[in-house]
Amino acid sequence: MTEQYLVCRLRKQAEIHRQIHSKSVREEKPERIADLLEDAANEIERLHGLVDDGLRRRLERMNLLTEQEIEDAVDLAKKQQSEREKK
Repeated sequence: MTEQYLVCRLRKQAEIHRQIHSKSVREEKPERIADLLEDAANEIERLHGLVDDGLRRRLERMNLLTEQEIEDAVDLAKKQQSEREKK
């Protein structure tokens, strides 16, 4: 399961949960489970960004690669992670 797919599923479940539990929405009370699902999706994206930034910084420090090669390496790392998650 890829990070993007998981984030989309979490956000969709939050949306569905808000629609099903519309009483709390009508009363303008926070929908805690939906909020938690969205928080989880946001945190996954934040952490994934940190990993990408960390990899990019390490490659830049090595000063051996061009910007395009760095982008390619980040894309390859994402693809490999996605393939590992599918297994």
